[in-house]
Amino acid sequence: MINRRRFMFVFGFSAHALLFLGTGAGWGGDLAFTVSANNMREEPTGDIVYEGDVQLKYVKLKLVADKVRMTKPDDSFGFGTISATGHVHYVDGQSTILADQIVIRQVHLRLPGWQRISAQGGPVRLTHVPASTADAIRAEATALTWKLDEMTIVLSGNANFRFRAIDVTAERIEYDEHLGLVNGIRLE
Repeated sequence: MINRRRFMFVFGFSAHALLFLGTGAGWGGDLAFTVSANNMREEPTGDIVYEGDVQLKYVKLKLVADKVRMTKPDDSFGFGTISATGHVHYVDGQSTILADQIVIRQVHLRLPGWQRISAQGGPVRLTHVPASTADAIRAEATALTWKLDEMTIVLSGNANFRFRAIDVTAERIEYDEHLGLVNGIRLE
């Protein structure tokens, strides 16, 4: 029998910095979220590692994986990285990513490109319902980079993108949600 433990932590990450944790908590506010896992350890670097049936939950977000590493924030803004490996299932509202590995990076609030999710797998599968429609986008590729602040998704390696009657297959596909474009072609 596995002894599951539930951990409740308050980290000094701001809601905007932790990208997937939603918006509205403001700058520098502490975030409480729950993590359940079979094991947890803090490394000398300050990183926290959860292993064994890890489930991270916060509001509408759920991240499930075999292992999750949360890096210690590297500056006074409280930014770190969350790396999930092994049977990763990421759900945030109307978006789902299935992958072997997902890395969620927070670079800097004042610089472009601060919100980014990278996923790798064989293959990465994405289901996403854009705010402008009730129809789901379904995509798969070897790798995915989701630039949340730019509202773009880049699929690479045997990529496929499906939306309504549109079905695009290419080595690299870029979807711009704001403009409604896939490789420069308008979704209609």
